[in-house]
Amino acid sequence: MKKEVRLKFTLLGLWHVVNTVLIVFFLLVSQTSNARTNKGIIQGGKIGTKDNTTICLDGNSHSIDAVLIGAEGKFQQWIITDYDNNVLALPKAPPFNFEGTGAGICKIWSVSYKDIFNLEVGVNITDFEGWFHFSNSITVYRNQPDAGELVGGPFEFYVGDGIADNIPEDGITIEGGG
Repeated sequence: MKKEVRLKFTLLGLWHVVNTVLIVFFLLVSQTSNARTNKGIIQGGKIGTKDNTTICLDGNSHSIDAVLIGAEGKFQQWIITDYDNNVLALPKAPPFNFEGTGAGICKIWSVSYKDIFNLEVGVNITDFEGWFHFSNSITVYRNQPDAGELVGGPFEFYVGDGIADNIPEDGITIEGGG
């Protein structure tokens, strides 16, 4: 009978130790799922837009307005990177205008942070250091029109003379473009 009581006591004690270890483990894991500081949670949030993210760089302004929700942190910064995540710009706030930037693919991000180092134009975001957390990104496709130039003429037409006013098939050509 004493052996049975000792065995139950030992198993019960072992069970409490295992539970305690598991609880501590899960607390540690939950704390690392978000960047935590002694000031609270840092969460990058989620960004989205209702604007078209494929734009034509045609000299007309095409702004993209982004909305940020769920961000937490002492500071927040908008970041525009190229496709390889190199920082192109650090704008203050939406909307973002890409006219004059040239063709290519870029991404819009938000980063929430307490401390962040290397947050500069030209730096890859993988080289940032400190307490920070990124939002998701919005991919923007910047297309540059390259239609070329229509060349032909001069042409003369007389309205009402009874002769059809048509341009010959080889009367206009396109020079340049792609």
